[in-house]
Amino acid sequence: MRQTHFWFCGLAALLWVGSGCKRPEDYLERGKRAAARGDQAEAVLDFRKAIQQNPQYVEAFRQLADSQAKLGDLGGALASEERAFQLRPDDNAIRVEVADAALALYLANPQRPQAQYDEVTKLAGELLTKNPSSFDGLRFQGSLLYTDNRIPEAVALFQKANAIRPMVPGLVMPLADALWKNGQIMDAESMALALVRAHKDYLPIYDWLVLFYQTNQRPAQVETILAQKVANNPSSSFAILQLASFYQQENKTSEMVATLDQLIQRPKDFPNRFILVGDFYGRIGNWGEAGRWYNQGIHDDSANAQVYRVRLVAVYINQNKRKEALDLLGQLIQALPDEWALRAQRAEIWIMGKDKNELLKAIDALQALVKKRPRDPRLRFLIGRAYFQKGDRDLAGQSFAQAAALQRAFLEPRIALAGLDRDQQNYKETVRLADEILAIDPANFAGRLLHASGSRGLGNLDIALRELELLAKEAPQSTDVQLEIGLVTLARKQYAVAERMFSSLYQSSKSDVRALAGLTAVYLAEGQTDKAMQTVTQEVGRTPDSLELRELLAATALNAGKTDIALEQYRKLTELAPDNTKYLVNLADLFREKSDYGNEVATLEKASKLAPDNAVVAGRLALAEDLSGDKRRAAVDYKRSLELAPTDARLLNNRAYFIAEDGGNLDEALEYSQAAVRKIPGSPDLLDTLAWVYTKRKMNDSAIEILSKLVRQNPDRSSFHYHLGTALAQKGDKTGAKSELTMALTKKPAPDEEEKIKTLMDKLR
Repeated sequence: MRQTHFWFCGLAALLWVGSGCKRPEDYLERGKRAAARGDQAEAVLDFRKAIQQNPQYVEAFRQLADSQAKLGDLGGALASEERAFQLRPDDNAIRVEVADAALALYLANPQRPQAQYDEVTKLAGELLTKNPSSFDGLRFQGSLLYTDNRIPEAVALFQKANAIRPMVPGLVMPLADALWKNGQIMDAESMALALVRAHKDYLPIYDWLVLFYQTNQRPAQVETILAQKVANNPSSSFAILQLASFYQQENKTSEMVATLDQLIQRPKDFPNRFILVGDFYGRIGNWGEAGRWYNQGIHDDSANAQVYRVRLVAVYINQNKRKEALDLLGQLIQALPDEWALRAQRAEIWIMGKDKNELLKAIDALQALVKKRPRDPRLRFLIGRAYFQKGDRDLAGQSFAQAAALQRAFLEPRIALAGLDRDQQNYKETVRLADEILAIDPANFAGRLLHASGSRGLGNLDIALRELELLAKEAPQSTDVQLEIGLVTLARKQYAVAERMFSSLYQSSKSDVRALAGLTAVYLAEGQTDKAMQTVTQEVGRTPDSLELRELLAATALNAGKTDIALEQYRKLTELAPDNTKYLVNLADLFREKSDYGNEVATLEKASKLAPDNAVVAGRLALAEDLSGDKRRAAVDYKRSLELAPTDARLLNNRAYFIAEDGGNLDEALEYSQAAVRKIPGSPDLLDTLAWVYTKRKMNDSAIEILSKLVRQNPDRSSFHYHLGTALAQKGDKTGAKSELTMALTKKPAPDEEEKIKTLMDKLR
């Protein structure tokens, strides 16, 4: 029995080891090793495994907090420290760690959350109650006083703490800063230099001194302290590159080269020296030197040749050597077929080229990558860019929205979406998206510009101008900002000033059609339609193949009431860019305006063949088929459009209207219409459809309530008057119905609607 028992225990031990199971202590040690080599993410996983096996493991919580802080997860670090403190509430060392974590989170948040402030105050008080000379208690109280701008009191507490434990870096640097802010300039410098002497490897104090000397306009001392940082920390590549960057900014080229040479001449200390130097030159825009050092790396460090070759792609792109970049990427993709990032980079270069065939290749390549990496927001954003360059703004918008939903902090797709909404004059959505961008990054230039643009579009001109004036101070050469200021000036009807601004902008950059569009808008606002048409027509004559100029001429013609000229321009645009669905849809809109339903349907059929997965095109085709009388095909395409985009408000609305008009299932129509209104609550067109469905269901009071408001807000819409007249007639109010129907006839209804109005009026006689 005894031998059997030992055999069983031995087998259990073997099974334990063989299965990879470990004790909490094993995971803790493994996590410490990962943290020591800088792999904090791996360390976090190991510390969590230790905690899973022993939820009371205080040391695992403390180590977890340290790694979380290094990863920037300050909230997680505080939570882990608080849990360790709950398990060991009498441990002063942990109390200090909790206070440090709470203070770090408090200082990192611009909103300065009260909860963390109160927590630090409480913990500091506990430390000082136990020991009135507590170094940490004084340090924490001093830090809070500093954030409250009670600088003299903060200095006194910091100095008291420094007397207890002199030259602790985490105290002396804020003490020096407080002395500086208190006007004690010499004391601040003296304290910081003393810390440099006491802790030569404490790098942040050198950077504090750099800022101190730069602010006080002492460039010689900046150079001295940066050189001292290198001398005291010779193995720090960051310090060497920082000194080289200073020399570059001061135009001391020979000193810069000599400093970089410290990296090149020490291969054992800096095995990645060619990357460090090449990247340095890339950051300052010297792509020739960057390429030289990457090529040197290929020659001298052949084991890492592919790393240097990948960097050479960026060099070629920035040198406008597009062919070389694509050729090199092709070679790299063959050598490294599983490196998806290389394929994405090649697709991005194709997108930048704007060539039709390359755009199609980019879309195919990116769609294949998305199948393998469906949660990668960057890939979806790149697909959106490809669709945008191809001219398909609807699919571009869908891709941008998907990318934005996958990662909140990824701002590029939100910026692109807001830009699309601005271009479509959906200013309310532009402002909403801009607010989202600025909530993540309050200083984001594009987000601030979009917010100003959206505010201008909504008529909030004072807000827009204030925002634009701040942006103009930051970027006085920004054409985008100047164009927006011009549009605000135009909106304020300051036509002479706006004309001068747009004329100047267009003369300085003939390639920027937006300035010409602004100038044209001024002429139209002043009633000078002939001058507006003549100005744009002349520019089209100079550059007849410019799509942007022809688009502007078409838009100007429509504003001037010259539909035939607009139609001619869109015909020409479809010839110049036959694969652009947007031009085909715009051309179809003009055919519809002329009641040429046959050409409208034929044009939209071409667009649908080019973009079979475009829900908006499918819905637009369905509407055209419906108007032309082909109800069977319209029903098929309405259904197809909703299958492609089941939550699109406009498509839901069109489907509801089609069902209501054609005597379909009114319960189904009501469901579609209500869903559309929930998506865009204030849309007049969507509310009109809902009211029309109510009318068809004989819910006249509900219909009249909506339509009465619509005709007050939109007195020139014939269909609103017609629908209200119908609802009033159904309710028995013949006088009110006749009044609305008569009004509808004065608002230039479409021929088919005019016939329906007259038929109903005959019935009311």
